[in-house]
Amino acid sequence: MPRPRLAHLRHDAFRSASRRALLLMLLAAAAAPAVTRSGATAGGGLPTPFALPTLHWRLLVAASGIGYLVWWLRREPARRALPALAAMSVAFWLLATTFAIVADARSTMFYTADVLEDGMAVLLGLYATSALLRAIARADEWETRRLSPATWFADDVTTLACGALVGFWIFSAVGVYSTAGLLLLLVGAGGALLLPLRLPDALSAIVESISGRRGSRRTRRRSHGTRPHPGGST
Repeated sequence: MPRPRLAHLRHDAFRSASRRALLLMLLAAAAAPAVTRSGATAGGGLPTPFALPTLHWRLLVAASGIGYLVWWLRREPARRALPALAAMSVAFWLLATTFAIVADARSTMFYTADVLEDGMAVLLGLYATSALLRAIARADEWETRRLSPATWFADDVTTLACGALVGFWIFSAVGVYSTAGLLLLLVGAGGALLLPLRLPDALSAIVESISGRRGSRRTRRRSHGTRPHPGGST
């Protein structure tokens, strides 16, 4: 297969960075009650998604962080993984704090912190499931021959959703709620669209994996059956 052009590599790198940035922003927003108490209300602190107990939510966030740390260390050498994880941790805390400030300062009766937290948790679930389906499909950034066009369209949808989420927080911070609400609806529609787009390649990879395992077992059985007898021919 010919090597992709430099422009194609840059485009894929940008889409990959957008996927990571979107997940980081959603995770920081949903996990804000567990990592910051910068609340404007009495008692300080944001409500947890779906009114979950704060301790349970913090334990869930901590477990997710540890799991991601282990996965990253298994994927990359420690000398490369640790600086990247440190930078991501700082960005995560800054994003969570920014989310808490905006949610407290700009909440209205139609745009409450409870609704925002629930919405961020739902969006995180949608986009995290989409990321999992893409990982199952074994979508290598530089290998395009085994992926359907739906996967690449889904990557573009994710990039647009990332930009819409950034715009949502900018317009929320300045109090332009109509535009912010429209952008949030676009992020939600993108998340719902991603699941049917990602599913075919993920299912195809699962079927290929099962078929490959069955084929390897048959090959091993045949090789065992044709192996010469230790005592020689009779």
